[in-house]
Amino acid sequence: MKKRHFYLLVLLVSLISLGFSLFRITPFTFDNGTYIGIITTLIGISVTLLIGYQIINSFEIRKEISEMRKTIEDFKKIKDEIVDTQTKISKMEFEVQESLDIISAKFASFEQSKCVVAFLILQKALTSSLKAERKEFGYIFSELKEYIKKIQPGYFATGQRVEVDERILKYLNNADKSDLEIKSLENYCSIKYEYERIMQLFQNRMENSRNNITVTEEEYRELAR
Repeated sequence: MKKRHFYLLVLLVSLISLGFSLFRITPFTFDNGTYIGIITTLIGISVTLLIGYQIINSFEIRKEISEMRKTIEDFKKIKDEIVDTQTKISKMEFEVQESLDIISAKFASFEQSKCVVAFLILQKALTSSLKAERKEFGYIFSELKEYIKKIQPGYFATGQRVEVDERILKYLNNADKSDLEIKSLENYCSIKYEYERIMQLFQNRMENSRNNITVTEEEYRELAR
């Protein structure tokens, strides 16, 4: 029932009630009793209208609250969809960066003099792989070990000893930066054992190259694992 119809019904009932309060068998007279009766009836009408208005309001408020709840639920659903879409976009960005780094590392590895650079680039690709929530890292690990095999003393042959040491230190510092980022990721535990083994082999190879030691049989065996 609409508010307008309700008000008309209440007004009609109130007027009928007023008429009955004024109706008497005896001739109508206007005295104190009549006056009190009229006032009481008017108060009754006012109270009835007020109560009716509050009842209608309570229904309307409940309806509005129900609509608000539905709107809030729809908003939460839309918000969740936006967050999910943003997550998927971020994941795609990491996957693209991973692919670019893998390709860049492969091109760099074609030159013997850039095998360390290729290793560092592929280390960054591993960071993107973890951020993209990859489950398989076999290819990247195998490529990292292949690049380590190519790190020979001749790679650092040019320049004085101080310059060579500075160059090696710079490479190791760059590797450490990527290493810290990789270890800070939540899913690092999934690659912890093999990754740390490979990084130890890399550091050993860099030190051996610095001391003019070529890749040993033991290193080859470890890299073949």
